[in-house]
Amino acid sequence: MFDRPAGRKQLPGRTSIPEELVQRMIFCRQFLGLSFRQIAEALQRFLVVSHTTIRRILHLRKVTGRVYKRRKKVWQRFESKKPDELWQIDHSRSDFDGKWRLVIMDDHSRMVLCCEEVSSLKSKECCALLLQPITKLAGRRPRKLLSDNHRAFRSRAFKELLSRLGIRAVHSSVHHPQTLGKVERFNRTFQENAWLFEHPQAFLKYYNSERTHSSLFGRTPAERYFREEGFKSTIEISSLGRIVTRLG
Repeated sequence: MFDRPAGRKQLPGRTSIPEELVQRMIFCRQFLGLSFRQIAEALQRFLVVSHTTIRRILHLRKVTGRVYKRRKKVWQRFESKKPDELWQIDHSRSDFDGKWRLVIMDDHSRMVLCCEEVSSLKSKECCALLLQPITKLAGRRPRKLLSDNHRAFRSRAFKELLSRLGIRAVHSSVHHPQTLGKVERFNRTFQENAWLFEHPQAFLKYYNSERTHSSLFGRTPAERYFREEGFKSTIEISSLGRIVTRLG
């Protein structure tokens, strides 16, 4: 009988990997955050090795992942200095009733000036709903209107209305909803809490006049929006009536 040789016999076809390449694997995994497949592709010009082999080697070296964390992106928070300096306009669909709504919010105070149902988001309806809070507020209007790149907000009729009212149109970047973060947050709050009220307008009254905001230092949007007095509008209600009649 022959004695069994000590140690494990190397299987045919198994290639020993130099220590230099192992260190490259560790560097790619820990400091670059590459996956096992990405490391295999990066080392193809030196040695053809499968991603499973790389995983086994790094597991034996107790290399699990990235040593340091990526720096979190610092979001730049912006807020207009006073009411009616900037309004945000957006549309959303409620989960509890499936209806589309157009929301207009004052950026400085978070005051929701309009939250109405729309059958279709066309330029005609957007123009009529934009005039609605301006008429209720006796001509108060924003200097700038922030919206996304929906075709209704870029239509000729909507641009002409903004030009007549003296409002500058500002559009957010494509695929960047954070620009409309305040109104987007209201849309989420509306979906989570509006179904608890008898009517959506009841929730809107609660949101503007009763619900305090931590970002407003414990005040309501209505308190911050109406705090400044002496606002003088250069638009007459009669001229707004003519615009509404023309749109109709």
